[in-house]
Amino acid sequence: MGNFKVVYIGNTQTWDSEFMGSQLSLMNQLEIEWVPCPDFDAAMGHFFAQDPILLLVVEESVPDYAAMIGEIKNDEVFMYLPILLIAEEVNSDLRKIAFSLGIEHFLETGADQDELILTVHSAIRNKIKLDSVMEKLRQVSEENIARAIQLDILRNYVPLSIWYRSEYLAELQSYKIPEEEVNMAILFADLQGFSTRSESMEPSAVVAMLNSIFDVAVKAVDEFGGDVDKFIGDAILAVFSSSKNALGAAMKIQRRLPLDGPQLRIGIHYGKVIRGSVGGGNRWDYTLISDVVNTAQRLESNAPPGGILISKEALEQAGLHDKPVFKYREYSLKGKKNSILAATLRPKTRVPNAP
Repeated sequence: MGNFKVVYIGNTQTWDSEFMGSQLSLMNQLEIEWVPCPDFDAAMGHFFAQDPILLLVVEESVPDYAAMIGEIKNDEVFMYLPILLIAEEVNSDLRKIAFSLGIEHFLETGADQDELILTVHSAIRNKIKLDSVMEKLRQVSEENIARAIQLDILRNYVPLSIWYRSEYLAELQSYKIPEEEVNMAILFADLQGFSTRSESMEPSAVVAMLNSIFDVAVKAVDEFGGDVDKFIGDAILAVFSSSKNALGAAMKIQRRLPLDGPQLRIGIHYGKVIRGSVGGGNRWDYTLISDVVNTAQRLESNAPPGGILISKEALEQAGLHDKPVFKYREYSLKGKKNSILAATLRPKTRVPNAP
C-alpha cells in the first residue's frame, strides 16, 4: 500500500496499475498507489481508508457519475478533492456541467498513457500546493482564534479605559499609551478586618469571599459608568468622570452588601490626576499618579465599616455640597500637611442579607 492514492473509476483493464503508480511516485517523490475500481461502490472503501486520496479519475461512461461526484463534493471532507474526468469529447457543454460539479481537470478518451500520466501529475501537484496553502490558512486561523481567546482573557484583567484606548492606538499603529492629565473622581474601598478574618480561612475560601464582594462592587461601578483601575489585595480602586457617579456606585455597593457579612469602607475624592505608563523593559503599568488617589485611600481608612467618607471637593464637583444631609468634619489625614473636610454617609436602606 502506498502513502497516497489515485483512485481510478472505469475500465480497470485500460491502464497498467503498477506502472502508473511507479511513474507517479517517481515524478512526485511520493509513494502513490494507482487504485482501479469498476464503479463507485467499489471505490467507496478507499475514501475512508488511512491512506489519503490525492486525485479521483472518473470515466464519463461510468453510470450516474455526475450524481456520485455531486455527493462526494457535498461532503466537506472531500469538497476539495480534485477530479479528472475522461470523456469522449471535452467541449464547452461538458465543461459547464463538470465545473458545476467541481470537476476541474479533463482528458479525452483515447489519450495515451504518457498524456494521462502528465495530466494526473499536474493535478496532483496542484492538489499538493492547495493542501499546503490550506494548511497554512488553517494554522493562521487557529493562531487567530488562539489570539482572540487570549485577548478575551486579557480584556477581563485590564481596565476598560486602557482597553478602549489601546484599540484606538492600535489602529494608529502607536505602541505606547500617552500620558494624560484629567480630572477624576477616585473611589477607594477596602475590606474591614480582612487580615484577621483571613488568618483562619483556607486560601480558596479567602479568594471566594473576596470575589463575592468584588463582584458586587464591580457591577455597581459598571452601572454608574466607572472603571475598575485595579484590585490591591482586599482593596479596589475605581475611577469615575464625576463624583456624583462615584457616590452613586458607593451607595449601591454598601446597600447590596449584607449587614451580617464582611464590610467595606469607602473613601471618595475628586481632583486632577495623571495617567501615565510606569515600568521598564517589556513590562509596563498604565497607572494613576496623583495626591487625589492617596487622599481617597486615606479617607477610606477613616470611614466606618459599611460607610462612605467623601471629601467636600468631591461633593462640590457633584453639586451636592450644600445638602443638609452632609455633615462635614475636619480630618487630619496621615502624611498630609493640611486637613480636609469630609462627610460620612451610612446608607439607611441597608438591611440584613440585602440583594
